[in-house]
Amino acid sequence: MALELKALVTRFGRLGVVAICSFLANVLLTVVLTEGFSLPPQTAFAIVLVCIFSVNFWVTRRWVFSDRVEGSNAWAQFVKCLAVSASFRVLEWFAFYLLLDLWHFHYVVTLVGVLCLSFALKSLIYERYVFR
Repeated sequence: MALELKALVTRFGRLGVVAICSFLANVLLTVVLTEGFSLPPQTAFAIVLVCIFSVNFWVTRRWVFSDRVEGSNAWAQFVKCLAVSASFRVLEWFAFYLLLDLWHFHYVVTLVGVLCLSFALKSLIYERYVFR
């Protein structure tokens, strides 16, 4: 029981580190593409989401859930992760687009809110379904 709890705490701590890095990369890269390359914020965010997914899967599988890698099916995890992440990314982008377009919130504030809510929900699904 104590080892299982320690593993869970370690996973959530590592997932938090990945989330913070991903969050910062999402915001920074979206701002750079929007401000530096004059892309519309919606387009910039869509590009960033695709890039961040690739890095996140590898890091999450090999570092966050390293205690579950041995004997696990990487392909099955990838497919599950892709399905969950794609669903979340579409929902994130849609929420971002709607909040930005309909309510005209500043794009950085909108981005922060969408990503924070998404992280909380996605963490639960990764723990219970994807990296099982």
